[in-house]
Amino acid sequence: MGWASGKHFGSRIDAAAVRQIGDALVNTGLRDAGYRYVLVDAGWQGRRNPQGNLTGKAGFEDLKAVGEYLHRLGLGFGLAASGEDTACGSAEGSAGHEDNDARQFAAWGVDYLRYEWCSGRLQSAKQVSAGARKMAEALHATGRPFLFSLTPRGVRNPELWAASSGANCWRVGPELDGSWTALSAEFDLPIGLDRASAPGHWNELDTMQCAAGLSLKECRAGMSLRALMASPILLGDDVRSLPAGVREIIAEPEVIAIHQDAAGRAGRKIDRWQNREVWARPLSTYSYAVGLFNRGEDTAVVKVSWESLELPYTPRVRDVWKHKNLGRMEDGYSAAVEPHGVVLLRLDR
Repeated sequence: MGWASGKHFGSRIDAAAVRQIGDALVNTGLRDAGYRYVLVDAGWQGRRNPQGNLTGKAGFEDLKAVGEYLHRLGLGFGLAASGEDTACGSAEGSAGHEDNDARQFAAWGVDYLRYEWCSGRLQSAKQVSAGARKMAEALHATGRPFLFSLTPRGVRNPELWAASSGANCWRVGPELDGSWTALSAEFDLPIGLDRASAPGHWNELDTMQCAAGLSLKECRAGMSLRALMASPILLGDDVRSLPAGVREIIAEPEVIAIHQDAAGRAGRKIDRWQNREVWARPLSTYSYAVGLFNRGEDTAVVKVSWESLELPYTPRVRDVWKHKNLGRMEDGYSAAVEPHGVVLLRLDR
């Protein structure tokens, strides 16, 4: 869980803004809610110096100092880099420089590397996997622990090969633009993604921007999907000026508890009819989280049967977003779900 610069700042990001974001994560309580990484997306890079080392652009002259500042706040430091010759935005890529760049990232105190392919050149999964493996091995050789994330744009089915390439997480699903249309498309993911997910290896949805055009109910739907899929959650809004309603949603402790469940198992879609969907995630202690989603434009009744979950008990049901215990229920549960909305349930023995 953390924050990424690309959606809000684009290439306008600089070290001063990164420090302010770190301060805001602490001051708003988001760090303590679980948002621990600050990821500087493409836009920080300068050119290589005569020794072949990466440098930061104007505004990022001392990246080690940026990392040290974030570490003093109890936050992790992330950078985006490219597995191609050039990075997103035509900056320097790391292809052919993996060992040198990995040592540079370690020297700067980087904890989290997002490795991207975004040139649009047609590449096979085999090519991208080989490039990712080179960087994963180079990072390991530094002796510094890294969270290693892949964003292989244009390459299909990373869930089938990314983990064996050394990645901890990999992007699946569409790019988000702050609209419900884009967020809704995240529900149309390939069947079987949950089988690729396990502790230390996660399917990752795109950066969330609740304040950039989503309603509060749409924000709850996006957060619920991430909790059910066990997807890493990266925030893309300017956390220095978040509306209170958005801040409450993204910091909701019961939703984050589902997201961070110790079993580390991912959920999946178990039913769909028309614009209504049911997603379920097995949790530790034989519990379940269930999301009843309405992607349509009118209120609709969405229902789930316990038989579909193969529950061996009659569960105690809790409406997570409403903080309301509903008692033990036989057979299943149904609810009228507002358009673009969700009812998130927790089922316990």
